[in-house]
Amino acid sequence: MDPNLQLPQFRPQEVALVDVVQQFTREVQELTTQRNQAVFERDQIAALNEQLVEQRDQAVRERDQATAKYNQAALKFNQAIVKFNQHAHQQQALSVERTRSEEERARSEERGDLKRDREMQGLVSYQANQIGRQQKRRAYYPNATHSPNGSGSGSGSGGSNVSSVGSTGSVNNKFPSPPLESPLESSKSYRYPAAPKFRIEPPAPSQLDLDLLEGGENGAINNFQKVFGKLPSAFVDNGKNLVMMNENCNTIEKQKAVSRILATNYNVTDWNGKLYLNSNNIGDEGAKFIGGGVKMSKMLNTLGLENNNISAEGVRYIGEGVRVSNSFTTLGLENNPIGDEGAKYIGEGAKMSKSLTTMGLENNNIGDEGARYLAEGVKMSKTLTELFLNNNNIGSEGAKYLSEGVKMSKSLATLGLENNSIGDEGARHVGEAAKISESLILLCLETNNIGDDGAKYIGDGVKMSNSLTTVGLENNNVGDAGAKYIAEGVVMSKTLTQLYLNNNNISDEGAKYIGEGVRLSKSLTTLGLENNRIGDEGARAIGDGVKASTSLVLLGLSTNNIGAEGARHLSEGVKMTKSLTRLDLFDNSVGDEGARFIGQGLRMNTSLVQLYLDNTNISTEGAKHICEGIRTSKTLTTLGFTRNKLSQASKNEMRQAWNNQSNALYL
Repeated sequence: MDPNLQLPQFRPQEVALVDVVQQFTREVQELTTQRNQAVFERDQIAALNEQLVEQRDQAVRERDQATAKYNQAALKFNQAIVKFNQHAHQQQALSVERTRSEEERARSEERGDLKRDREMQGLVSYQANQIGRQQKRRAYYPNATHSPNGSGSGSGSGGSNVSSVGSTGSVNNKFPSPPLESPLESSKSYRYPAAPKFRIEPPAPSQLDLDLLEGGENGAINNFQKVFGKLPSAFVDNGKNLVMMNENCNTIEKQKAVSRILATNYNVTDWNGKLYLNSNNIGDEGAKFIGGGVKMSKMLNTLGLENNNISAEGVRYIGEGVRVSNSFTTLGLENNPIGDEGAKYIGEGAKMSKSLTTMGLENNNIGDEGARYLAEGVKMSKTLTELFLNNNNIGSEGAKYLSEGVKMSKSLATLGLENNSIGDEGARHVGEAAKISESLILLCLETNNIGDDGAKYIGDGVKMSNSLTTVGLENNNVGDAGAKYIAEGVVMSKTLTQLYLNNNNISDEGAKYIGEGVRLSKSLTTLGLENNRIGDEGARAIGDGVKASTSLVLLGLSTNNIGAEGARHLSEGVKMTKSLTRLDLFDNSVGDEGARFIGQGLRMNTSLVQLYLDNTNISTEGAKHICEGIRTSKTLTTLGFTRNKLSQASKNEMRQAWNNQSNALYL
């Protein structure tokens, strides 16, 4: 080196800037190294996941084979039962025929015996008379030479003549006995009367039907205008629904006028067939007319009757309309005191209906007996897809009846049983139904006093089901043991996409099982764990699951015990995920340190769209880290940040960092 060469002198500011750049470069290299390590770990986890999935698939194949064998055995058993019943029926028919033949034979023989007796009596009497006349003749003509039959001559001795007269041959030849009918021939003359030919006549219209049809369409529309002062089309909203709620149809005259429009099939302009009569205090008398309209309408497909004080008597007419109509699909009877008896009428209507798909029977005071009637409808219906029984009095026995209906149904996809009292025993029946059903997709069991034992049965149902996609178990008593059973179902299921376990008793231990389920599941997209007792360790397990998952889209962890350390583990998952679009962490104690980790996650994330950090104890210092993540993120469109400790300057800084008026920022 030239000793005279002058080296450039750097100013202190330039030296500091170089140090910052070098520090930043080292941080980037460190983050890159961590990311590469995480990617390596993720690949290892994915490989292990593939092995576990293969084991699961093998178990499922074995289960399917066992199910197929069981179905074949059941089919053979049923065929044997059918043959046995046919044989028994044939034997019974033969026995009846044999008894009838024996009775007829006895009658024939009796008729033949009487006839023979009469003929023999006549013959004996004739012979006695002939003998008497011959003896008198001999007394007057002692030398007679002819026999009583007028042929030949005798020797004159009395013995010869008597002998000749006593010969039955000559008498029988002159007076032969008439031939007797055999029992078989006699029976031919008797014929059982032919069975009468019946012709099924259509039922005569009731007086109610005649009243509703009086005057036809013209009479119906004139009456409607007289009662309401306007045409039915005036009540059609922008969605083409006919809406007459909230005391717009609160008198018998109005309800009858609407029913006449339905019964006569008047063509209401721009109407889509949906009629809503909620909150009109219709009662049983009004329901009578509405039911008649439903029965005869060919246009009505949806009827809303929520909150109308209709009891079982009124529902009887509604059920009759449902049973007869070929166009009716949806019935809403929420908040009516129909009870078990009303459920019976609705169940009978559903059983016979050819079109009903949806029944809303929430808050109807239905108990176990009513559930039994509805289960019969579910079992027999070929069209019912949705049944909502939330907020009733259904216990484990009612759950048993409904589960039997679900097993037999080929169409039911949604069963809502929220806020009942089925308990663990009821959950056992529901879980068994979930295993067998080929159509059940959505199962809502919120607020049913289900504990760990019940969760085990539901987990087994999830594990074996080939159709179930959504399970709601919010506000129950599911703890860590129950979470383990549910997680096993999540791992094995090929169809489950949404699982809601909010408001239970799941702690870090249970969260570890759930996290493992998230990690191994190939189908789960939504997981709700709000308002449990999950802390930082549980958040670590959930974060690991998020890191490896390729399907999870929405994760709810609000109102738990997650702090800064838990936020760090979750942010590691946020960095690596390519599927998660929404994360709820509000009402936790994340703090400024946790906000720093979340900001780092946002800078590296490429999928997150919605993030909620409301009431997470973040102050101005933590908000700076979130701002850095906001500036870097290319996907985030919604940020909830209310109820935190921000100064006005910090809020302004966040708005500047957001820099997009079309996106939603809540401060």
